[in-house]
Amino acid sequence: KFLMEPEVIKPAELERLNKVFEFLSKQNITKKEEAYQAKLLKTKKDKIKPDPRDKITEVDLSIALSKLGVAFSKPKIKDTIWEVDEDGDKCISKKEFLRMFTRCINDEYCIEPRKLFAIVRFLMFSTEFKSVITEEETLQLLYIRYGRDM
Repeated sequence: KFLMEPEVIKPAELERLNKVFEFLSKQNITKKEEAYQAKLLKTKKDKIKPDPRDKITEVDLSIALSKLGVAFSKPKIKDTIWEVDEDGDKCISKKEFLRMFTRCINDEYCIEPRKLFAIVRFLMFSTEFKSVITEEETLQLLYIRYGRDM
């Protein structure tokens, strides 16, 4: 059998994925916490440790989806998190998030769970995280992924 080389995440895609992860993981953060983190960034740039809350929780995902006008039931939210959660902490870490994306873009037979992937793909195209995407936003990311050969 002819094996294709696995696709990797392109730099422009990684940039968008980082923004999507931040959008999804920071939904349940209070304004006070946000201001405190911003203050830390300004004062101790080189001493900042990763935020242990830098994960996508069920609450974060639920809030993000409601902002997009999508209503998922609690069981569907739990299932979406469970599909990607490799360490069993009922959250999605950045590492799990990027692995999920890589597995899905390399999945020729559509056997990988795709609930979160579909949400992430949509948010990657929506530069302002709105419930609609423009043709220009779509073409920009498609060009990055597939080049002129589309």
